[in-house]
Amino acid sequence: STPNFLAFNNRAIMSDGGIQTTPETILFDMPVSIVMISAGCGLESAPLNTGILLEAFDAQENLLDTDIIYITSQMQTLSVSSPGIVKVVISSEAKIFVVDDLRILPEKF
Repeated sequence: STPNFLAFNNRAIMSDGGIQTTPETILFDMPVSIVMISAGCGLESAPLNTGILLEAFDAQENLLDTDIIYITSQMQTLSVSSPGIVKVVISSEAKIFVVDDLRILPEKF
């Protein structure tokens, strides 16, 4: 949400020469049990049959849960849940898309 979001455009070159592409990794200092993000294209001609994948991992790099959406011009929610999530990875073959509204539920102690 305003003012921050994560944008990917693998056709654009950043000032340091890098390219905005996936995979994108988000690490959590403490384990969480739920991670939700919103993702979409925002273009009227959203790429057909192109997915965005959200994967959750524990501290031993075990895959805990996954969710996938197919990109549209509207934002959609991806959600993963499991005890012990310390990392999520966002990946897609889409050339242009955004990720916003990161929400987490910390584990109870």
